[in-house]
Amino acid sequence: MTIHRLWWSVNEAKLVYQSALNGQRAELELVDPAALSYRLVVDGISQSQVCLTDPLAIEFDYARYIARVLDELPPGPDSAFVVAHLGGGALTLARYVAATRSSAVQYVVESEAERTTDLLGILPLPPGSDVRFLFDDARAVIDGCPAGSLNGASASERPGPPPWSGAQATIVDLWAGSTIARRVASLQFYSGVSRLMAPAGVFVANLIDGPGFAWSRRQAATIATLFAHVAIVMDGRMLADPLIGNVLVFGADVPLDMLSEPGWPAGDRNPPAVLSGERATRWIGDASPVDDTEATDSPPPRADYFARFSKGPGGLVGTLGDAVRRQH
Repeated sequence: MTIHRLWWSVNEAKLVYQSALNGQRAELELVDPAALSYRLVVDGISQSQVCLTDPLAIEFDYARYIARVLDELPPGPDSAFVVAHLGGGALTLARYVAATRSSAVQYVVESEAERTTDLLGILPLPPGSDVRFLFDDARAVIDGCPAGSLNGASASERPGPPPWSGAQATIVDLWAGSTIARRVASLQFYSGVSRLMAPAGVFVANLIDGPGFAWSRRQAATIATLFAHVAIVMDGRMLADPLIGNVLVFGADVPLDMLSEPGWPAGDRNPPAVLSGERATRWIGDASPVDDTEATDSPPPRADYFARFSKGPGGLVGTLGDAVRRQH
């Protein structure tokens, strides 16, 4: 395990931090010196972008769509607003929630404690943010057998179950580079996550897929067994062209009315395709739910892998497309 920090002036280079931890190479780049905007890249895939001068400015489409849904959610009892982030990255959405709901309590489950601590030293959270970190494997946390720590407390100093309950929003964003592991993509995992949500809480998983959507349709079918309402949100080009990118699956036991509004989200620079109600049901089609015995890792973001499903040369959009642009 090695860590290297590079503190160069913004006029000399964009790279301000890099690390190699547990087989993953992470880099933090300064992409806009005037706005103090930084991008976290892991194994060549953009994971997060943070603007220190304006936490409401969200560059990546998928994160902006999630933020728009968060804006619509009512608080819970006693005006509480609890958010669980499974996967933290550079904490783009945690910063957004802290800026828009000052009394929110947020929990972040992140396996890379050392990298997260390093990033917080460069990209501090806004003053007054109530963001609590659980450094551990997300599946172990949900299963109630974590081995890590909550803000420094050892596992023996706290009970096994996750420290939050009744979350108004739960965000599952568990990419390891360009891969989502099978152990966090199954009925058992999602069921454990759903049990920690408020009755009117909203769940969202940030997934990856491409032509045919074989993997994400089974993920959506799995999530649909747990919630009365589901909706799928993605770059609209992915429905018509052989493209690979982010696929968001939302779930809730209350109607996802905001996702049914024409032109949602209003004024967005890249309005997504939204599949809800019967459209979501048709998109899922005959895909069957997956449990631990059938779950697979997410498909690789390679055009050659998806060639059997597409009629064109293919390409990448969203955060995956950014990885390709970085190489040219």
